[in-house]
Amino acid sequence: MTRWRGIFLMLLLVALVGCFPRRVSVRNDGVTAFVLERGAFIYDARTQKLARIKLAGMPCWVDWSPDGSKLLVVVGSKAEGKKLKFELQVGDADGSNFKRLAAIKDEQYICFAQWRPDGKAITFVVQVEENKTELRQVDLETGQVKVLAKNVTIF
Repeated sequence: MTRWRGIFLMLLLVALVGCFPRRVSVRNDGVTAFVLERGAFIYDARTQKLARIKLAGMPCWVDWSPDGSKLLVVVGSKAEGKKLKFELQVGDADGSNFKRLAAIKDEQYICFAQWRPDGKAITFVVQVEENKTELRQVDLETGQVKVLAKNVTIF
């Protein structure tokens, strides 16, 4: 995608939805998933259809799987009287069938999440304490989460 096409797509999304996305992921065929303060959405430019993804919690990150068949969403939620909790959820490309992959301990923040190129795992960065981060990976077959590195820098 050229830079100008990307800028045009962003302006189109702003016109359609009314504010700038906090995170955007574009699939190979141009279908776009994005997060706004109001939730997560999928926009298909070919059909000009905009669909809201139904999730329990507030989405803050989206990323298409390498083959475009699944969508990863990082969701934060806060139950009455409880601390903020983040989790990774994966669903179908149409925005349905979202399932929780991994939950993060209270008050730990997922800073970044991305599919592994083979689509068999998701790698993510967790802020475990102030100025301390961990690079983790969840295996999609087993659900096992392992720490790959500590004190990683992402910015």
